[in-house]
Amino acid sequence: MPPLDGVRVLDLSRLMPGPLCTMILGDLGADVIKVEQPEIGDYARSAPPFIRDTGAAFLLLNRNKRSITLNLKKSEAQEVVCRLAERSEVFVESFRPGVAERLGVGYPTISGINQRIVYCSISGYGQTGPYRDLVGHDLTYTSYSGAVGVTGHKGGPPVIPAVQISDLLAGVHAAVAILAALYRREKTGKGEFIDISLMDAAVASMIMPFSFHFAGMSTERGRLPLSGAAPFYNIYETADRKFISIAPLEAKFWTELCRTLGLEKYQDQQFAGEEESEQIRNDLARVFRERNRDEWIRTLNDQGIPCAPVYDIDEVPVDPHVRSRSMIIEMETEAFGKLNELATPIRMSQSPLTVRIPPPRLGEHTLQILQEIGYSAKDAERLSAIGAT
Repeated sequence: MPPLDGVRVLDLSRLMPGPLCTMILGDLGADVIKVEQPEIGDYARSAPPFIRDTGAAFLLLNRNKRSITLNLKKSEAQEVVCRLAERSEVFVESFRPGVAERLGVGYPTISGINQRIVYCSISGYGQTGPYRDLVGHDLTYTSYSGAVGVTGHKGGPPVIPAVQISDLLAGVHAAVAILAALYRREKTGKGEFIDISLMDAAVASMIMPFSFHFAGMSTERGRLPLSGAAPFYNIYETADRKFISIAPLEAKFWTELCRTLGLEKYQDQQFAGEEESEQIRNDLARVFRERNRDEWIRTLNDQGIPCAPVYDIDEVPVDPHVRSRSMIIEMETEAFGKLNELATPIRMSQSPLTVRIPPPRLGEHTLQILQEIGYSAKDAERLSAIGAT
């Protein structure tokens, strides 16, 4: 039995942060009911690239969920949400502040129906503060946080991260907060309101840059040891025009790297000044260009030196460790054919997690869910006729 078996999650979120949060809960066994706008659905459904006319990102974020379509501008649809909320443990929404209230499904309404419910609002800038009504996306939140500003080469422009830092962290923080609130509810019987801000999540991710800032040290782009300034935590090109990353942070690893590369003269200069570090980096680059990437990986691994190949995306699925951990899984679906999914990284000895439901078609489970909360087939036809579903 999965850990969240019997927990019902009502999910009104879209795009990445909320759907990631609810997919984590679904992977843990929760019954996730995804409420989507009729005809349009989650915006990620229509975002390219596509697999069988559905956004590929949507398919990676929405397994283990059932889909019901509801037009929340209709009072009848709001009534459906309220009836679902009566029977749910968790409510997740990602509207801009105030929108859920205008749609009749805000926290005051939902908690009035179910005092035990854990209600999580995920928004760009949070429910309070001067930016609460601004629009944004991951790039704007990570720009405000400083993450974009410190990323890049010295003297060069900021670099956009390839992964959506605030989206991913907000989704994970939301899932953690929901689980904590459910645990607390078991002790107190009381629900909770959770306010998750994507900008907050991005700011909270800046542990290492702020450790330098709070210590009064420079955080100039390209000058932080873990973002390109240190020769011992860097990326080097190899003879086959591929790249290797090295991370011998501890002195024993740095000493062993210098010995392995024939650069023993640098083993006491791991934290050399800027000018000396530049020379060390140049000499490391020269040596790494003498052999192919995978040769270096074997050599350095044999010596116990932290390193890794800098993979292109197409190399990840065939990596032997990724395959042995089943981090990319294949499933057959009726709606989308054969799909590749990124598996959950959660491993639990007593509660193995599985994909119980493939990503749903838009509104695939509308009738099923309506009948579960007492609507008849005729009721469902009526709701469809008036544009509520």
